[in-house]
Amino acid sequence: MWHCDEYRLSNVADVIEVVDWARDRARSQQTFVIYVEQRDANRSGLVRLLGADPASAT
Repeated sequence: MWHCDEYRLSNVADVIEVVDWARDRARSQQTFVIYVEQRDANRSGLVRLLGADPASAT
């Protein structure tokens, strides 16, 4: 069974700040995945920037 904590960060300078934030908060043996939310006029979606989703089949 997987447990997922999700956070939406805003007003960050760059992806390095986000990675540092995640590493500082990750518990021992905890993995994390970083996505960026992309939106346009018709749709929105997530683009994975770092990490592997352990619940993903691929």
